[in-house]
Amino acid sequence: MSRRASGIAMVIAAACMWGSWPLFLRYADSKGAVPASVKTAIVMTVIAVVSFAFVPFDRVQKKASPREWLGVVWLGVGDALNAMCLFYAYKIASVAVAALTHDTGPLLVAVFAPMLLRERVRRATFAAIALSLVGLAFMLRPWAVSGTRAELVGAGFGLLSAVFYAGNVIMNKRLTGSFSGSELMAWHGIFALPVLLLVSGLHAWSELTPAPVLILALAAIGPGALGGLLFAWSVRRIDASLAATVALLEPIVAILLSIALLGERLTWLGAVGGGLVLAGAWLVVRPHRVAPAAPRSA
Repeated sequence: MSRRASGIAMVIAAACMWGSWPLFLRYADSKGAVPASVKTAIVMTVIAVVSFAFVPFDRVQKKASPREWLGVVWLGVGDALNAMCLFYAYKIASVAVAALTHDTGPLLVAVFAPMLLRERVRRATFAAIALSLVGLAFMLRPWAVSGTRAELVGAGFGLLSAVFYAGNVIMNKRLTGSFSGSELMAWHGIFALPVLLLVSGLHAWSELTPAPVLILALAAIGPGALGGLLFAWSVRRIDASLAATVALLEPIVAILLSIALLGERLTWLGAVGGGLVLAGAWLVVRPHRVAPAAPRSA
């Protein structure tokens, strides 16, 4: 398998894992109320512990500079804010509004990656994102949701999470020469904790019950740590904009799981939307045709 193909496969696997997040979050909420900041802190702690177990087998020999360590600190803060905003959006708004606003993140990556990472500008990437966002709109149907204040606030937090997500993808790519994927996942989880503890406050932890904590911990091992590690390893192999675009498969997995496990139904419009998302993904992952070499003159 080529380096590009393995990177795409890792993103697809990560997207499949991330698609289970709404199920875990909904199940955890049914067992007891947990503030979004506390949820994120639990998840980040487990992610850091699991990732440190991989570090001895996945290390970069180059010594990182102080500036690069500051990048890891920012990665931790940014990921904490990304997850916290997304969890809060899911809590107060509909899944449709929260997911669609959060999934504008790949568009931001595609816009800024050429400037910040010097990646090539690909028309196919922007076409794929446009197709995917239209497809997501058909699947999630945000126009069917009442425009209440909670929905508007949830949309705002979803957009904020998209901004932090895009920043994390770009920063992750910038640090690949000095840190392995496991090191980034481990250390950024450690640096995220102080932010989350400051936001949540100690009183929020005194009201926790074991059931939701256990559910969140299990989710942090699967879609959290393993999904995050796969994505971190993928950006060492492919462009950040490509990785972020393929990750738009996540909501398709979430919807399919909700149909299979929660009894939700897929409308014909949703099926069309899913097809558009898959078409957008294929547009960026399809093999590139190489022009045949010109015949050499005798």
